[in-house]
Amino acid sequence: MKTGKKKKGFGFLKRLALIVNLLFAVALLFAYLGYFLSPEISFVPAIFGLAYPVLLIFNFIFLLFWVLKRKIYFLISLLAILAGVNFIGDYFQLSGNNKHWLHEEDAFKVLSFNVHNLTENNFKQISDKQNKIFQYVLSESPDIVCMQEFHSMGDNYYYPLINLKESLQARNYYFESYYNPYKKKIVGMVIFSKFNRIGKGILSHEATRNFGIYNDFVKGTDTFRVYNIHLESVYLNRSDYDLVTGKIERENIRKKSFRVLGKLKTAFEHRALQVEILQQEINACPYPVIICGDFNDPPTSYAYRKVSDGLKDAYR
Repeated sequence: MKTGKKKKGFGFLKRLALIVNLLFAVALLFAYLGYFLSPEISFVPAIFGLAYPVLLIFNFIFLLFWVLKRKIYFLISLLAILAGVNFIGDYFQLSGNNKHWLHEEDAFKVLSFNVHNLTENNFKQISDKQNKIFQYVLSESPDIVCMQEFHSMGDNYYYPLINLKESLQARNYYFESYYNPYKKKIVGMVIFSKFNRIGKGILSHEATRNFGIYNDFVKGTDTFRVYNIHLESVYLNRSDYDLVTGKIERENIRKKSFRVLGKLKTAFEHRALQVEILQQEINACPYPVIICGDFNDPPTSYAYRKVSDGLKDAYR
């Protein structure tokens, strides 16, 4: 009788594990769908795309579990993983000594950095943080630097830009604010370069802030364009993060959840609009292009697909 109860109990746990496994496998497939489906049609797959690494890991766990149990159910997670195997390299790379390009005659170095306003605590200026960021950038000796969320304020709010240009020994810099500057404060995107600049431009959409700038450069006999892109942020505040950390009263969870989902939906949709404009710009550009920036979306996203179409991902 005891043996029978144990078998019956194990059968229930096995069925439960199978159901949970199926849910994680389906969720992983939904994450892939977000890569192809515009958030303007449905933003639900994009939500699953944010959880791709977690969903992938759980499917690997279930795969190993069923293999150890010698059950054919391992095919559920195996097939789900194989369906999006190309995405794995977008998240996990084994890096080796791949700096052979530094010895190539025509090589040059590009650095992209979201400097998070060079501040902390609601734009309170932290000179130590700014100095550390500038020292890091200088130590890398880049030929081109793209920064997002470059922030400065005060009577001489353009001085940090001029100071960094001189320290980098750059020939030029191009800065544009996300919005029109006000109250002696600027926040925006900037490109520093040691090459001659022959063109520049800004990318914007009437429904969003300015989200990109570009410069056309000449190096030797070659002309190329560098885009500095900062796609729409979600604009989560501290109270929104309380939903994740559990620091919120139970009766407010529903209200807060819908608020966060609303912010995510708006951000997904705005990024879809922005990348459509970016893709049109790239298609019309007569030069080779380099795209830097903060895309605010994972590699499984629709925005990433549109941005990377026809290009090579430096991370990969």
